[in-house]
Amino acid sequence: MAPTCYLPALGMVNALGEDLAGISAGLFSGDTRGMVTETGWLPGRSARVGRARMAELPALPAGLAARDSRNNRLLLAALAQIRAELHAAIARFGAHRIGVVLGTSTSSIVEGEAAIAHHARHSALPEGFHYGRQELGDCARFAAD
Repeated sequence: MAPTCYLPALGMVNALGEDLAGISAGLFSGDTRGMVTETGWLPGRSARVGRARMAELPALPAGLAARDSRNNRLLLAALAQIRAELHAAIARFGAHRIGVVLGTSTSSIVEGEAAIAHHARHSALPEGFHYGRQELGDCARFAAD
C-alpha cells in the first residue's frame, strides 16, 4: 500500500470567506459577494474576479515589514487559523520537516501596479517598494519566516 499523505491542518481565506466555516457556508449557499466586476484586467472590457473580503487584514510583525503586502497579510490570516497545529508540529518534528501548501493568484500584483504608477508620476519607485514581494516564492519565504 502506498504511503498516505494528507493535510492535517487547513487555513483558508478567499472570495467565499475568511475561514473554513465561512468558506463552506458560502460555497454551499451559492454566495457570490466575493465576485466583483472590475475594469483594467481586459482591454476595453470589465471582468468578474474573486476578491477575498476580510473586514481587516492582520498587521505584519515589525521584523517582517519589508515583506508587507496584501498577499502576505492574507497568508498571515490563513496561518493564524492553524497556529496551534503548526506550533505543535514544529515542536514534534522540527521546522525543517514542516511543509506548507500555498495557493495565490495575485503575487502582490496590486503593490507592483501602485509602484509602476508612482514611477510614472515621479520617475522613481516608491520608498519601501521591494520587487521580491511579487515573486511567486515570496509567500513561501514569508511563511517560513
